[in-house]
Amino acid sequence: MKTNKKILFFAMAMLLGTACNKFLEVPSPATKAESFKVFADEKSADAAVSGVYAFLVSANMQFFNGAITAYTGFSADEFANTNKNTTYEPFRINAIPTENEVVASNFWSNAYKGINHVNVSIEGLRANQTKYAPQKYRQLIGEMYFTRALQYFYLVNLFGDVPLVIANDFEANALLPRTAKAKVYVQITEDLLQATANLTEGTHNLRPNRSAAWLLLARVYLYLEQWELAKAAAGEVISKGGYVLEPLANTFLTTSRETVFQLMKPTANTAEAFTFVPSSTTAVPSFAITDDLLSAFVANDLRKNNWLKFNTVSGKNYYYPYKYKVRSGTAVSEYYVVLRLSEAYLIRAEAGAQLNLLDEAKEDIDQVRKKAALPLIQQTQPNITKEDLLQLIASERRLELFAEWGHRWFDLKRTGKANAVLANLKGTDWNNSTNLFPIPYREMTYNFNLTQNDGYFK
Repeated sequence: MKTNKKILFFAMAMLLGTACNKFLEVPSPATKAESFKVFADEKSADAAVSGVYAFLVSANMQFFNGAITAYTGFSADEFANTNKNTTYEPFRINAIPTENEVVASNFWSNAYKGINHVNVSIEGLRANQTKYAPQKYRQLIGEMYFTRALQYFYLVNLFGDVPLVIANDFEANALLPRTAKAKVYVQITEDLLQATANLTEGTHNLRPNRSAAWLLLARVYLYLEQWELAKAAAGEVISKGGYVLEPLANTFLTTSRETVFQLMKPTANTAEAFTFVPSSTTAVPSFAITDDLLSAFVANDLRKNNWLKFNTVSGKNYYYPYKYKVRSGTAVSEYYVVLRLSEAYLIRAEAGAQLNLLDEAKEDIDQVRKKAALPLIQQTQPNITKEDLLQLIASERRLELFAEWGHRWFDLKRTGKANAVLANLKGTDWNNSTNLFPIPYREMTYNFNLTQNDGYFK
């Protein structure tokens, strides 16, 4: 069975393979027809869908396997680039060349390869729907709607307007213009509503379930400032998902009951642990956190002791993220957590505060603070104002979700605080002309319909 799954995955990869310099190539009609054979029965279809997740974590520091967390951590105020690494520095100072290879390959090209996998899967599943049990079809198609929405969520928050590829028409896709961010969000929302309608509840978190779709939808509504919808969607996860907030030491283990959705690398632990945890206790961490982030943790915040570690080099302590603790080794104890329950509480707290439901918001934020052994706001600040509560929630988001999936970078941007916060912290290093990554220049040479983001010269 494992051999068959590997064959199916590599068959999918070959069918969707792209040249290193171009995110789409046009296969022959015969090749496209062959792709649907991968979905000829339930077992094959299930293996093919599993292959989509395998692709997402197939190489370290790619779009969905560490790159989003790592590079946006420099873009925001999380990582300090202590080793003056020339690969990371353009992200730290927000001056990324349009020819930047990381943006072109690790982000743009890798993201669209993943989306192509999903689109082929959706069309293959639809073409063979009558060959599956109804519930199996709903599960697989729901997973793919969720996965497409997840990838587009990150694309629009990194690049803004992007080509919206939702059909397996490679020739047409190769020359698509950018679609307005608002319209991409419409597609994301539609895909997630389809996912919630087709998926079932359950705590099997290595595949997307209904709670995963609700949680991502809650995040989307939060970003769109649709507070009532965000609050309701987060509530679906909190009240119906069967998840619990874990002790900090257990949060990122494979067995964590807080995890709503995670990705598995079957032969290794996480790319982030391998990247963030130094190779020795005498090395300066490449991903040392900033002094500003370190100082945001109060002394008795358990997250500081559990989720940070430091190396002392030449008398200076360099703290680095330690949410994932196993740098290497084949005994897999940590998967890559994509969505977890704490975020649902943070979303519902922020949405509730925006709706002036301050008591409910305080109750939700206290769930997160209780886990960190911090004083409860309901007891210490019962009369807190809406503005102060929103600021406190923003602070809790920063500390709870640091070094996870770009949350801090996206939060600074969506709240309009990026330039003020980062210019103050980074001084003259900070370029305030844009808060979007550039559209890769080489993609613009292949597709004349692509336009560049403001703030870039070509």
